[in-house]
Amino acid sequence: MKIGKRMSKGAHSILVGFLLFVGSCTQENIDYSATDSTNVESETASDAFFADSEDLSTVTVSSDKATAGGRIAQGARVIVVDDPRLSCATITLVADDNSTLLVPKGVITVDFGTGCTDNQGDIRKGKITITYNGRRFLSGSSVVTTLDGYEINGIKLEGIRTVANASTSSQAGPIFTTTMLGGLITWPDGKMVSRDESCTWEWKLGTAAIDNQWFVTGSATGKN
Repeated sequence: MKIGKRMSKGAHSILVGFLLFVGSCTQENIDYSATDSTNVESETASDAFFADSEDLSTVTVSSDKATAGGRIAQGARVIVVDDPRLSCATITLVADDNSTLLVPKGVITVDFGTGCTDNQGDIRKGKITITYNGRRFLSGSSVVTTLDGYEINGIKLEGIRTVANASTSSQAGPIFTTTMLGGLITWPDGKMVSRDESCTWEWKLGTAAIDNQWFVTGSATGKN
């Protein structure tokens, strides 16, 4: 099931349609009065930027057979991810010595170097480090995404985000817990938005794929 859109060229488009798999858990009503417009824009933009980085992590882990329980290759190797946002990045996977077909483990580094332009015209720099443990839809699996000097179009993102599968059975709809620690966005003019969050996503399976729903509980806090 695909939810939402990816970030496109021109950062203004990220302000709408940014809900991605296991994105933000902020669900409260927002005051759209003129006096609160800055807060609304900061809240929406921070959601969009962090959702984009989370989506990059998701598609990267999902793209390689080793992370899904396929072949096990020890040592570092370069992998290719078919996503226009990652077209200029060097992506390296290092499988853990204890990685198995059932419980794959390892670290993926997405390196944009000192700055490169992706196929959508966005300039990205720095690294995204992804530590994975287990198959995503099996109980006990986790993906930890760390932003290291990561920027997009001069906007710097920091923080550590963890997505863990808290399901008790693979037969029921999956349950994921997500946490963001030390989330911070800094714009080129020095303005900043901080963000920490903790929430639970539960996937309720319907009789047909179109009836599947996500139920989200939790909270997010921040300052701008």
